[in-house]
Amino acid sequence: MMFSRQRFPLASVALALFLVSGTASLGYGVEPPPGGSPQETASQEPPVGLVYPAAETVGDDFLGGAQAIDEAIQSTLPFGKAMVGNRIDELPLPVGITFTYEHQWDRLRITRLDITSKELGNIAVPPSYIEEINASTNTYALMLDAWVLPFWNVYGILAYSDGTAEVDAVVPGVLDYAIDEPYSAFTYGGGTVVTAGWRDFFVIGNFTWTTQEVNVLESRVNVFLAAPRIGWQSTIGPASVALWAGANYLHMGQHLYGTTSFDIPGLGNTNLNFDLDIEQVGAWNTALGGRVSLGKRFDLVLEGGIGRRRSILTALAFRF
Repeated sequence: MMFSRQRFPLASVALALFLVSGTASLGYGVEPPPGGSPQETASQEPPVGLVYPAAETVGDDFLGGAQAIDEAIQSTLPFGKAMVGNRIDELPLPVGITFTYEHQWDRLRITRLDITSKELGNIAVPPSYIEEINASTNTYALMLDAWVLPFWNVYGILAYSDGTAEVDAVVPGVLDYAIDEPYSAFTYGGGTVVTAGWRDFFVIGNFTWTTQEVNVLESRVNVFLAAPRIGWQSTIGPASVALWAGANYLHMGQHLYGTTSFDIPGLGNTNLNFDLDIEQVGAWNTALGGRVSLGKRFDLVLEGGIGRRRSILTALAFRF
């Protein structure tokens, strides 16, 4: 049924990937290196916001023949290493591959709906006839990211989502049903991360643009996500740990269209063309999360979203 089928998974997976490529590899507030006078160590300080925490090195024997490629990448990226002065070794490894799983509960609102069929003609459905759409979505994503500059990361995303949408729709003489319908989608896109920090504190800005192809839509869905974060980072034994809080802004107001079929009383199974406008219920929600890095190679992220959009996310990254 079209009222639920137009529901699509959101781009919060991009946020998860950003958290791994950004906070998982970024941190701040490294104390001056030991030795030397206060004046000497102060003169070695790089610009505020461009330093990253030192981390224990994980053995690289497992890289085998890829060791030369790994070293070549690290000798090239990021550009502008001179900006961090004598703390080049504290930079995160420049390239990362991240796998993310997220489960999200979401709400959407239809602001305009027109349906057309041979049997029914053209029908303009008042939005008041349609309840908000409640959707539950699983998303599996893969991201490749790179630090172009010590404070600037770019990334690309591929993701697959599946889930169900629940909606109550009443169209007099046509429909009067509560529906729970499955859907799936393929997502691709990219984004960028900028960051700054001071001592143990950091701020991050993430901006993501994605396109989604949903199995029940003829049109594509374009989504923009902005995700600011502020956090704290330190070390516990051999691990680097970070905690943060922030918000997600989602823009996905869309004009969508497609074709579906439905069992209509008196007509049986009927093909329906639909054309609609849809928007998110609440553009902002709150995010709380954390990250543990084991050396420079491996990062693990856990984050929860609260508010009108709720989510739980896990991500694992490998950097080289």
